[in-house]
Amino acid sequence: MSCNKSHGEFYVYLKKGTTPDLQYSRFICSPLSQQDLSDGWQLTLPRRTRNNETFHFNVQLSELPPYLWYKLQEDFTNGGYKTVKDNIYHYTVKKSSMDDMCHQLYKLVHMDNPNRDRIARLVSKLESHKMRGWLLYKARELCDYNIDF
Repeated sequence: MSCNKSHGEFYVYLKKGTTPDLQYSRFICSPLSQQDLSDGWQLTLPRRTRNNETFHFNVQLSELPPYLWYKLQEDFTNGGYKTVKDNIYHYTVKKSSMDDMCHQLYKLVHMDNPNRDRIARLVSKLESHKMRGWLLYKARELCDYNIDF
């Protein structure tokens, strides 16, 4: 089995059999894509120990996984955000002038009955500034998905 892993990949060992004939199978887990995050997937990461490798990601606010937004804190000493830690994954969020719009879009996307026109305006403005990530995938999906009751 090859030992080459990409950034953010880690090994998971699966036990097979009982105590006398116990065997392990090794699998590689990859980080979730932005499309996976927009679909609601969440990767269960191993706890951080001295032996684990940690991975650092530089992301825009729209790329920070949705389950970590509550951990986001401003760092007033350097004018950005503090590093967000999720077990073996650490995220540095780059501060931008579009962060206020990202916060508005995040709130709209998580509403029960969002204003689709407002979402569409925010998405077009964010895309014109080259923003990307799960938040825009999710917002575009909400705008395109119309159900008549």
